[in-house]
Amino acid sequence: KRIMLTGPSTLLATLRTVANIWRNEQQNQNALAIAEAGSKLYDKFVGFVESMDGINKALGQAQSQFQTAYGRLVSGRGNLISSTEKLRKLGIKAGKQLQRDLLEKAMSENEDHASLPTAQDQEND
Repeated sequence: KRIMLTGPSTLLATLRTVANIWRNEQQNQNALAIAEAGSKLYDKFVGFVESMDGINKALGQAQSQFQTAYGRLVSGRGNLISSTEKLRKLGIKAGKQLQRDLLEKAMSENEDHASLPTAQDQEND
């Protein structure tokens, strides 16, 4: 029945023993709580690493799509920059102008960059 008889000579030793047992029990409960918190933390960390991997893959796909779009803009035969620049040279009125370095890159990339006559060239003829 877990009853212990004590007298005046054993009372202090018995109380210390009971206090040590309670302290050990509290430490065991703390150890179980730490193990449970560690398990939850580990699971969260694994989820975080998986999310970072997903972000990395998405950034790779975004970079690939950007390179494709940029290629259409600047490189190859009939790229968008050289095509629109030909329109400007034909005499359309534009309020803005493309950056010179981007324009030069696009024109050098364009394999078919034989220039069309500009409106100014036609006036001189």
